[in-house]
Amino acid sequence: LYPEIIHLVARSDSGIETIEDLKGKRVSVGAAGSGTYFNAVHLLSAVGMTLDDIDEQYLSFAESGDAAKNRQIDAFFCTAGIPNAAITELASGAAAKVVPLTTETVDNLIAAKPFYVSYVIPGGTYPGIEADVQTVAITALLVCANDLDEELVYQMAKNLYERGEELLTHAKKAEITLETALDGVGELPLHPGAKRYYQEVGLIK
Repeated sequence: LYPEIIHLVARSDSGIETIEDLKGKRVSVGAAGSGTYFNAVHLLSAVGMTLDDIDEQYLSFAESGDAAKNRQIDAFFCTAGIPNAAITELASGAAAKVVPLTTETVDNLIAAKPFYVSYVIPGGTYPGIEADVQTVAITALLVCANDLDEELVYQMAKNLYERGEELLTHAKKAEITLETALDGVGELPLHPGAKRYYQEVGLIK
């Protein structure tokens, strides 16, 4: 469907310039068991780190933003569409930056977890952050049961991509495109109905 971007946000005065700089720092990894939590674990693993290397905190997006503002944490992970309100609020006071990932880190992560995709947060997305920021994203996927009727799933896919502008009210609908339809799917099997549609439009053979 659309990318959900993994942000690593650090206080401007934290001294954190890379993900490796998180060692020994107070870092929110999202609510326990959340998607953000697992994204944080995966990203740390891509640079040979674990939660044992940081002073982990389990806070929501809003709680993370408040804790960073109040100097209770040094950095936090946030998986969300852009722009994210908590990051915007923090950045507007020149108190935060989004930490970029190196090409090596991105490549390591995608090699280990192929459902991630490379993503660049455009400069200007957040106040005071004018340069593009290299990171990764995880794709929101539409998943269905194996035994769902093939024709129904075919029509769902067809309408999603051919009538999405007309039928959808979701704020991210402009990002739901055929060009990125299979990004992040990895080794997950396509339902026969979806596969038929993608073959029909020439996306797969």
